[in-house]
Amino acid sequence: MADRNGAHSVKSAYKVLSAAATTSSQREVCLELPPIWKARVSFKAKTVTWRIFKGRLPTCDNLLRRQVPLSASDVLCTACEEENESVEHFFFVCKRSCELWDAILLWIGKYTALHHKASEHFATFSNIGD
Repeated sequence: MADRNGAHSVKSAYKVLSAAATTSSQREVCLELPPIWKARVSFKAKTVTWRIFKGRLPTCDNLLRRQVPLSASDVLCTACEEENESVEHFFFVCKRSCELWDAILLWIGKYTALHHKASEHFATFSNIGD
């Protein structure tokens, strides 16, 4: 798409791409993501959380999906060595991570259900300090 003068520019391309990015399906995806960058935690914690939501952590299931060769013993969770490693298992289902979440809840004096989905888990803990 050209600008008013009929010239193609980076700005005119940006406008076209921005308009395409505001389709209803992409708006719905953006609404599903919690406000990670507004959380009062370190930048490193925000980055890891974002990578969890985007499926960008190098867990065994992601490595296999990207066709990285792994042996059968390499796909097991490094914490419990009982289940295949995935984001959901490692952070939310693994007995070791559940022990950690229980200790955190005890430490802060809060009690809540622990979710197995990243977005629900984040939503629970993002409001816990209010």
